[in-house]
Amino acid sequence: DIEGYGAGIGDDWQKVWVLTNSEDDGIAENLGGIGNLSTAGGVTGVTGAQIYYGGITVMPMEKLDVKFLVAYAEADETPDGVDDEFGWEYDLFLNYKIFDNLTYSFIAAYLDAGDLWEDAGTGDDLEDNFHLFNQLSLRF
Repeated sequence: DIEGYGAGIGDDWQKVWVLTNSEDDGIAENLGGIGNLSTAGGVTGVTGAQIYYGGITVMPMEKLDVKFLVAYAEADETPDGVDDEFGWEYDLFLNYKIFDNLTYSFIAAYLDAGDLWEDAGTGDDLEDNFHLFNQLSLRF
């Protein structure tokens, strides 16, 4: 059970990409304009959240790790007329270590949005919410 605070209730705990990530500013716009659990303010900042998740990580090769994660989230409390379901999220994370100091990362995330986004946001239907993320990291 995570209680809200000024920086967003998921800001210091970023397990799932769509629901709790703060690296992609476009997520707020894709979620009815009210942001995700890491967005300060808005309805998600005052509802609190219960997030249940499970995942598995495998290393099919020495330099590649693959993680699959499933999460379900609901609000602790919502205003009248707002459903408490944030929804189900499914994430796939790939990290490939090209060299000792160079890593390629890929994330594919899908949020089967609950009714909370529609009830508390702009009224948009958020049934299909996909996010893709690519990153090449070089360390010195």
